[in-house]
Amino acid sequence: MACATPGGARLTAEGELSRFGSEAAFAAWLKAERAKHPEGIARRGTIVQEAPVPLSAPPPPAPSPAAGDSSLDRIEVTGARLASPVAGESVTNVQVAGVDEGGIVKRAGDYLVVLRDDVLYTVRLRRDGSEVLELADALPTALEADGKDVWYDEILVSGSNIVLIGFNYGQRTAVSELLLFSIDADGALQRRSRFWIETEDYFDTENYGARLVGNHILISAQLPFAWNAIPDALRWSRRDVATPRWHDLIDLAEVHLPVFALRSPEVHVLSLCPVEDLLQGMMDCQTFGVVGDRGSQLYVSPSSAFLALAHPVYDKKGTGPLSSIFRVPLRDFQAPGFAVVNGKVDSPLQFSERANSLFVATASAPGAGAEGAYDVTRVPLDRFGTAMAQDVVLPDWLVELPYHGALVRFGEDAVWFGRDGRHRWQSEPASPGPMVVQTLDDAPPARFETGIWPQLLQPVPGGLLVFGSDEDEEDFVLGYAAREADGARLVDRYIPGGVELSEMRTHAVNMAGQRDGSLLVGWPVRGREGSESALMFAALQGGSLADRGVLDFSDMPELARQSVAWYGESRVVFLGHRVIGLSGDALIEGQLQGNRVAPLRHAVLERPGR
Repeated sequence: MACATPGGARLTAEGELSRFGSEAAFAAWLKAERAKHPEGIARRGTIVQEAPVPLSAPPPPAPSPAAGDSSLDRIEVTGARLASPVAGESVTNVQVAGVDEGGIVKRAGDYLVVLRDDVLYTVRLRRDGSEVLELADALPTALEADGKDVWYDEILVSGSNIVLIGFNYGQRTAVSELLLFSIDADGALQRRSRFWIETEDYFDTENYGARLVGNHILISAQLPFAWNAIPDALRWSRRDVATPRWHDLIDLAEVHLPVFALRSPEVHVLSLCPVEDLLQGMMDCQTFGVVGDRGSQLYVSPSSAFLALAHPVYDKKGTGPLSSIFRVPLRDFQAPGFAVVNGKVDSPLQFSERANSLFVATASAPGAGAEGAYDVTRVPLDRFGTAMAQDVVLPDWLVELPYHGALVRFGEDAVWFGRDGRHRWQSEPASPGPMVVQTLDDAPPARFETGIWPQLLQPVPGGLLVFGSDEDEEDFVLGYAAREADGARLVDRYIPGGVELSEMRTHAVNMAGQRDGSLLVGWPVRGREGSESALMFAALQGGSLADRGVLDFSDMPELARQSVAWYGESRVVFLGHRVIGLSGDALIEGQLQGNRVAPLRHAVLERPGR
């Protein structure tokens, strides 16, 4: 039987989800908010106010307008609801098939495109019908003087076009950068356009910021503002022209009013931009904006963008926080809706869209005897409405945990929880405690022991891979937990010895199905016989994990210097039978020979002018 935490209160605000309509209306709203709490604003610059939610139980809500046809009029999308690791080719380990995520390695036809620091490289994969691994071109990302202070984070590829995203730390006004390049048949790079967007730094050590759906790029932006000042519109400017001019991407009139009382206000904006327009120097984008508290989480499916905003005024009530989740159909940014759930979303991995519903796992207030708790809520897509007076969607399952802080990941038919072992040194317990699996049916949550401090969770067909360390935090451990009728159990563990996981973002791990039915898994490690630059492989087959060798860059003296990698600078790419590893400025191609990935050829990413 499904469990639910107390909640389900009704929001009593009148009217519909609406835009301010004019800058004057925004200014009037801001003035009214200042008048309510002048002392609090003067002292802290924030507003703390009670939220208008009674404690009476609501009647069932009226159906919201139908979500409509999920086809996209102008956006080409492919793929299933979840990314599949069994296709034989995987460049980026994405959360949802059909939605690419910004990264440092992408494929464009017969070339890999690699971002290293402030240089963009193309690496040839085929020449005259034969497989090769050769540097084709290298281009500094910015030649302009004001580009020297840009930190370039991620690339996305649409056909033969490349979108590069970074943040400019050298400007008085916070600006993100978009640079557009094209790649020709010989792998040569051509500059196409360069943009600034006024927004706060989007960098996240656990996730990348942009998404690509078909031939459109989705960008999120945040504009914090003070209660005593009207913020500017979100603006963009093309910078590779003689006289740069600023243009509104979204003005305050188009921004939606907040749906909850606020403490620290921010304008949250989503922009969906055709790559072809960007190449031509225009940002002709669909936009959605809403005022909320600072901090948000973005999840993108092939048909919708979901933006979760937490509402901290509810924490002080002692009943846990609430979150509003906005759904913006990619086919029509003018038709947003929202729903309200118990709890708080801390990661995009706490979402999963499936079966015409959004499933979300939110951190909530634990009951007696529990240290932590998560509500798992199924929100039918037609519950995302525009009426301000709507019910909080009750959770379907309550998962109570014997610890604070958990890694959360949705799998095929369940959501998995494990004590967060990424900062084990900050925690006193000597044991990681049990992991928990909650199936998305009427079964209760089930606990199972692994003896692993989880640092990264990766769903696979039939279960979950757990990357982490042993209880003594001395050895790296890869575990496989299989789903069973009554929950899950740890089936196998692989302990190579002498190494540790060198990155804990999902892109660090990659997987591809093999002809023998196994799943080949690759990930970066450090500490192997003094090397900081090794890529390790294992095969999952029949519930068992087997060693498949290491691509150790320190074994090749000509690569040892170039392959020193910091956090986020190593990747594994699977291209059919080809296995390509990146570490620092070096690439090694390996091939599965027998039961080992053996080095076959290599390339060095030489910087221009070196």
